[in-house]
Amino acid sequence: MNDTQPNQLELIMASGLFDVTWYSDTYTNGPASAAHYLTTGSRRGWRPNPYFDPGWYAAQNPGLADQGLDPLGHYILQGEREGRAPIAWFDPAWYAQQYQIPLGRALRHF
Repeated sequence: MNDTQPNQLELIMASGLFDVTWYSDTYTNGPASAAHYLTTGSRRGWRPNPYFDPGWYAAQNPGLADQGLDPLGHYILQGEREGRAPIAWFDPAWYAQQYQIPLGRALRHF
């Protein structure tokens, strides 16, 4: 783990965007965790939930690696608030407006 991962781990767990059951069933067929996602899954392009594609997000937002953030960590900290999509077909700004929720909570609400 690098120095940023413990903070990212807490961030991801607090966000509600890591679906332990879905991730375990989809990728590991056994125990898995957000720590596994950060150390292994994200690098393999595995999704933390069905609605966030880290590979697609990173491709749409070049320079994330330079910031030392996992794509999901970036999305949580600033991406959604900037209106960046977590996956090709989800527009967080539109969703937040339609459901009258603050931008920054759209994907979790969805």
